[in-house]
Amino acid sequence: SRGEIVSQPPQGYDIVDGNYVPNADSSLIRRIFDMYVSGMGQSQIARILNAEGHTTKRGNKIENRTIEYIINNPVYIGKLRWSTGGRTVSRRKYDDPASIVIDGSHEPIIDMDTWNKAQEIAAAVKAKYAKHSSE
Repeated sequence: SRGEIVSQPPQGYDIVDGNYVPNADSSLIRRIFDMYVSGMGQSQIARILNAEGHTTKRGNKIENRTIEYIINNPVYIGKLRWSTGGRTVSRRKYDDPASIVIDGSHEPIIDMDTWNKAQEIAAAVKAKYAKHSSE
């Protein structure tokens, strides 16, 4: 609740002196958001990035769920999220009431306008394909 980090840094950040600091991958995160808000789907973005040789922070192939997680991760707007009820976020329940989102003390990579547009698109996609969702 103090805005301090509670996990390993996500792609686009390193930990320096106990705080998330944007790294070279932060430009990739901005690009992912830009492609998404310009109308590209998660799978299409993943295919493009894989073709260019990009990988996840752990060196794995980028999948559509990787893009989904990035798009829904509030760390990129300077916030921190964790769940009081276990690993609900790992099950793609990003709006789970057991999750807490607070202001972090780190520099955001994504501006609020881009974040809000991405969230609107994600909500519309989720509503359109609700019967195929994992919930």
